[in-house]
Amino acid sequence: MAVDLATAYVSISASADGMGKSIKDEVGVGEKREPNPPQVLEAVVRGSVAHIGLLNTEITNLELHLEGALAAHPKTVLLKPLPRVAIVSLAALIAEIGPLIERCENPEQVAALCGAAPVTKASGKSRTVAFRYTANKPARVAITSFADNSRHSSAWAQDCYQRARSRGARHPHAIRILARGWVRVIWACWTTDIAYDPTRHHGEQQLATRT
Repeated sequence: MAVDLATAYVSISASADGMGKSIKDEVGVGEKREPNPPQVLEAVVRGSVAHIGLLNTEITNLELHLEGALAAHPKTVLLKPLPRVAIVSLAALIAEIGPLIERCENPEQVAALCGAAPVTKASGKSRTVAFRYTANKPARVAITSFADNSRHSSAWAQDCYQRARSRGARHPHAIRILARGWVRVIWACWTTDIAYDPTRHHGEQQLATRT
């Protein structure tokens, strides 16, 4: 069933990407060309609307398939309580981050593989920390997209993000710092088979006691 979940997630992502590309191709977005006659534009719009309708139907069917695959996956119950995690986001975490957890020895390795951790280069007395370009890009998208959404309903996530920003980190960097924190949380849930519970999340509780 894990394979079915991954397949459905990839399919729904490809359908959404294909919708945007197809419409841009039809109307010529970004291209320099002579204005189309009104009747041609009308035909393009009608075709695009019909295409969108078909794609929406396909996406709806794939979302239903995702729901079924998630319901059967043993790790769904562990990650479903995460803040602001919707069906597609939850499927992405399980399909992309899950396999990394299974083959890594600690959460820091997972964070490195999915690009949430920077790469450190040392030579003599110099030491630099830089963006990790070599990473599992689908996994990076999965964890950073979730992290960005989570800060809108998790006090700990928002605090982690704001502290990173106050240190001078730009938005993408701050999100990766937050994503690294979430990797540790997801690792703990996944490896202990204990569902995420904000009342047991030390960071959330520390902020709660302040207020």
